[in-house]
Amino acid sequence: MRLSLLCVGVLAVATSTEAKPVITIFDVPHATQVFQGGTAPIGMNQNGDVTGYYTTKSVRHGFIRTADGQYLTFVVRHRAHTFPLAINDARAVTGVVRTERGVPRGFLRTPDGAVTLLDPPGSGGSSYGTEPLVIDDAGNIGGYYEDVAGVLHGFLRAPDGTYAVYDAPGAGRDPGEGTFVTNMTAKDHLVGYSFDTQAGQFGFTRSASGRRQVQFAYPGATATSPQAMNDGGVITGYYTNADEVWHGLVGTTGGGFASFDAPSGGTLAGAGTTGYAVNKSGLIGGFAIDDNFAYHGFLRKASGEIVPIDIEGAGTDANKGTIVEAVSDAGVVMGYFTDANGVNHGFLRSRD
Repeated sequence: MRLSLLCVGVLAVATSTEAKPVITIFDVPHATQVFQGGTAPIGMNQNGDVTGYYTTKSVRHGFIRTADGQYLTFVVRHRAHTFPLAINDARAVTGVVRTERGVPRGFLRTPDGAVTLLDPPGSGGSSYGTEPLVIDDAGNIGGYYEDVAGVLHGFLRAPDGTYAVYDAPGAGRDPGEGTFVTNMTAKDHLVGYSFDTQAGQFGFTRSASGRRQVQFAYPGATATSPQAMNDGGVITGYYTNADEVWHGLVGTTGGGFASFDAPSGGTLAGAGTTGYAVNKSGLIGGFAIDDNFAYHGFLRKASGEIVPIDIEGAGTDANKGTIVEAVSDAGVVMGYFTDANGVNHGFLRSRD
């Protein structure tokens, strides 16, 4: 493992006396500033520490950016791509490592730098591999994996290394079908969706014990894709109808769901709006895709007000723009933007 500790300055943009949110743009030192390169933060803990990946010499490396702006960079395997996806308050990181020809494998990097590869029982599929998406402060990890037959299963890994494997109600059993865990609450409740070619795509929640499982769908939708849930049971994500336009959703399994669309969202198939993160107060972070297939970040307040987040310098062509990845309980927003040259840059936005 290669390790380095760096500290650099950041660019902060704040104006006027109206206490507008402060935007902090950051790039990992030595990140290659070329097309599809740069810095892509993916996960953030409640302390404001951020993890993600950056590119140098066409290889993705992991990084941790602490709340005070210091950088710790690492790789899981030499010459393999490292994609950190989540970080807890102790700065334990989980994510995916992948060689150019290898199967994606999960990893856990503990705060002391030790790395454990994650291989749930029966894993070994060649397409999705193992994808751990979230880690809580106790060290529990949630995600999904592909078995050797190409079927997807959810999992919850305990700190002692044992796995609970989960198949959502209605999940298909053919290659490319199954259970996709997308997130986990601080109480270890899983949320995600199941897919079956014949039956369709449905959302689900699973309690930590596994005793309570709920399948749900947005009324009339052809596919329901929850992306996040808070400890109060508020879920956000998106759904699609026959026209395949994305529409944001918010609600609970007991109280029903409401639809919302960001003004910047398009109306073509594959365009639209998705919620992507939700904090304890119900503040949603997400992004919209316009009809040019460029991205626009936003916040949706519990009142329903949508606040656009388009970072200055973000590109406006397809696959460029601003993406919100996380919103802390304090209201700090984290994400990245892709500029006109196709280079990624991280950003933090202070609370309103």
